[in-house]
This record gives sequence, C-alpha cells and structure tokens, in this order.
Amino acid sequence: MNFRRLLLAGALAASAFGPALAQSWPAKPIHFIVPFPAGGPTDQLTRKLGQQLTIALGQPVIVENVAGAMGSIGLAKLARAAPDGYTFGLGAHSTHAIAPHVTKLSYDPVTDLQPIGGLVTFAYVLITNPAEPAKDVAGLVARSKTVPGGISFGSSGPGGGNHILGEMLALQTGAVLNHIPYKGTAPAQQDVMAGHISFMFDVVSTAAPLIKAGKLRALGVTGKTRSRTLPDVPTIAESVPDFGGLGWFAFFGPKGLPPEITQRMNLEINKIYRSPDFTAFLDSAGYEPVIGSPEQLGKTVASDYAAWGKAIKAAGIKPE
Repeated sequence: MNFRRLLLAGALAASAFGPALAQSWPAKPIHFIVPFPAGGPTDQLTRKLGQQLTIALGQPVIVENVAGAMGSIGLAKLARAAPDGYTFGLGAHSTHAIAPHVTKLSYDPVTDLQPIGGLVTFAYVLITNPAEPAKDVAGLVARSKTVPGGISFGSSGPGGGNHILGEMLALQTGAVLNHIPYKGTAPAQQDVMAGHISFMFDVVSTAAPLIKAGKLRALGVTGKTRSRTLPDVPTIAESVPDFGGLGWFAFFGPKGLPPEITQRMNLEINKIYRSPDFTAFLDSAGYEPVIGSPEQLGKTVASDYAAWGKAIKAAGIKPE
C-alpha cells in the first residue's frame, strides 16, 4: 500500500470513529463531580439529573462530592480527568466567573473545561429592612451618596457572589458602599432584618419567604426579566441599565472530550430538562433552565468571566 492509500485509509478510519464511539459509549458507570458539600442545591441538582441520565444512558451515574476552596478542588480533579466520557462535573458562576479572579487556580476554568450544557440560572434580590427610607434601588443609591461615609451592605464572605454584586452596583451607579463580610448568609440576613446594615443581595429562593412575611423588603432582582417568585419586584436593570448578576449552574467535562460524546450528553440533558418532572423540580428550586448548545454555554462562561472580573478588579480584590 503506497503513502497516498495509507492517508486515505487513515481518513476513512477517522470518519468512522465518531459514529462508532457514539454508539459504544457509555460502556461503564459515569462519574459526576460536585465541587461543593453534599446536601446543598448543587448536589441536589446533580443527583436529580444523574437519576435521569442513568435511565437515558443505561449506565449508573455516580455523584462524588469534592468540596473546598470555592469549588476549585473538585474542578481541578475534573480538569485532570481523562477525556474519555466517564467523568463530568458541575460548575457555577462562582467557580468559573468569580474564583479565577480571587484565588490562584491550578487550571483555567474557561479553557481547561469543556462546556456540556444543563445551564440553569437563578436571580439574586437586593433586600433591606422594611424601615429603610429608600423605596427602590435608585433611592438607595441616591441615599448612599448623602450619608457621610456611605451605607453598609453585607455578604456571606469576601469574594462571594453577593459581595461582588454589591461591588457591581457601586461600579455602575457610583453608590458609596461599605462592605461588611459575614461568615455565611444567615448572619448577614439577620443584621439586615435588625437594621444593623443597610442591605445585602440574597438568592431569591432563600429570601422570598422572609420578604412575603414582611420581615424584609425587596428593592430589585438581578437579571433581565422579573422573577416568577417575586413578580411585583422590578429588576435592578430597570433603573441601572445592563445590570446582570444572575447566578448559574451548568455541567462540564475535561478538555479534549470527543465532540460526539459532548453532543450526546448535551442532547440527553436537554431532553431531561424538557420533561415535566424535571421542569417541576427546577421550578420548585427557583431555577430557570436555559436549553442550548455547548457553544452557547461557552459564550455564557466567557461573558460572565469578563463581567464579574471587571467588578472584582474595580473593588481592588486580588488573587490570594
């Protein structure tokens, strides 16, 4: 066989490899890494999806919690995994758009992880004490500029999503804000209710019961559209154009994952997300599914990486 025939044979073999791989995969159990503790929202989402993927793919889906360091320990393990279609993981805006700017990572979440799909978004809500003089976000921003030294806002800790959202608000409006970090969301929330700090950003699903009970007042939600949970609360973008700030979870594989497996997994996840049972689960958790391609998820990651990074840089937060 001459050299030209060898090249032709190689090309034919490569073209046949994709369909053959798609048909033979998966041939053994699949592992999903959750880079956060068991029992939390990311764990619940992944286990619910894993149950459905087990049925769709005909192989067990095993969920492993590898928590620590803002999710970077678990995602570092995913980045090191063989790209053979048997290891996937969950990522979030905190791991992909915030962590790279506030901590030193052993991997690049934008280039070292392959987007798969399964994107769900969730909104934050700006909450104040009911006695807060400002009745809307514009009023809160204006008041911050008249109080000597500005007003205070709380967060679950330095570098967390609700911290960076406060910095985003200051960056885009010129509000004069003082960040007060707490050890978790609950104590910050308690101090908002007690009037010790002016406001904080909290996840809508967490804050909604207290808002509806009259213990907190909602001034605005993040994202481009109003929350189905709090339909009467305006978006912050209605008074601060282009204010985004949605949180999200999605699924990824290691770099180098064969396109056939990437597309197959995306297809199966999209089918599950469209099912009535899974839709009801997402609604109950306050999640909005965004059904799309791996390429679309990649664009979301890149866009949020830039947007959150800009606010982090403006706040003077440096990687530790």
